[in-house]
Amino acid sequence: MSAAIHRRVRGTGASNVVLKVDVAADAKALVERLATHMGLSKGQAAERLLMSIRLDARGLPTWPDIDDYQEQGALPIDKAS
Repeated sequence: MSAAIHRRVRGTGASNVVLKVDVAADAKALVERLATHMGLSKGQAAERLLMSIRLDARGLPTWPDIDDYQEQGALPIDKAS
């Protein structure tokens, strides 16, 4: 028997938006496992994970390899004349 899921207070999710992304199966399993352990919905668990990401002064995550993503797959964009 599964534990009861903690629900949001009525009306507090009225302004929520849908975030639909494709993730690796392992990432989805992590969210599901955490949600189960915390007694939250998958949406609430994912929201808590996202909101707990620490950002630097540039507004980027403080991950040690974050700068490796800056140039990855970037295409040159011509300036408007």
